[in-house]
Amino acid sequence: MQVKYAIFDMDGTLLDSMYVWDHVGQTVLQKHGISMPKELRKRMRNMTTEEVALYFQKLGMTEPVEDIIKEINEVPYERYLHEVQPKPGAVEFLHQLYRQGTPMCIVSSTDTSSIHAAFDRLQLTDLFSFILSANDFGSGKDRPEIFYEAARRLGGRPEETVVFEDALYSIRTAKTAGFPVVALQDEEARGESEEIRKLADLYLPDLRSFPWEGESQI
Repeated sequence: MQVKYAIFDMDGTLLDSMYVWDHVGQTVLQKHGISMPKELRKRMRNMTTEEVALYFQKLGMTEPVEDIIKEINEVPYERYLHEVQPKPGAVEFLHQLYRQGTPMCIVSSTDTSSIHAAFDRLQLTDLFSFILSANDFGSGKDRPEIFYEAARRLGGRPEETVVFEDALYSIRTAKTAGFPVVALQDEEARGESEEIRKLADLYLPDLRSFPWEGESQI
């Protein structure tokens, strides 16, 4: 496969970090004496942090949205700063694309400070042209605008910009918007693997098995 431009998700795609978010919502809500709704983690997965904050207000939190966002982001930050590790083959893959001169960026639902905390520690930040958090952009990966904007900044058209993702909702959005998608297997999305496999152009266990140009092409 030829990768002319590349948009990367972070959690579950480049970093083995989905576990970081397992108890964030529960931790914040319990601190305020609010019971955790069923499937809270699954629901949060499809939201920006601002959308989560608004949802928490509906559940009973009375703090301003900005304060709730800050509280949500503080929970996982330390883990990104100190412990989260890359997924197998991710670092080598990024360096290979960088050596080839492929413009790359991050499009993530995680806040920018946590993204930088992890990538600065792992010495990966400088490989990317830019980092785009859905929290700063104003809409999430359930809508195509953030992918279009990322491709525009990279200098590519959707059809020549490969999106690397693990989450079904993001994969569906990118494919509907005309992007080729490489889906990465992640434990968090195991229950959706069959649908992901059908949607994606490639479905890989990790980036070590990526078929470079000459082996297979879109």
